[in-house]
Amino acid sequence: VLTGGVFQNVRLTEVVAAGVEAAGLTVLRHRTVPPNDGGISVGQAAVAVARAQPVPSGPHRPTR
Repeated sequence: VLTGGVFQNVRLTEVVAAGVEAAGLTVLRHRTVPPNDGGISVGQAAVAVARAQPVPSGPHRPTR
């Protein structure tokens, strides 16, 4: 995932993405949430929602 304020720089993003793809990896980029501090609250909300979910019990319980 190309994230962080530095990836608002289009040229840097293009160069890094090309290198990642050349290594055979998939590049994940932001589409609706900005890669800089503007996206922090979205991530915090996602973590809060995940933590509010009941934790499954039994043999198939995921580990955190």
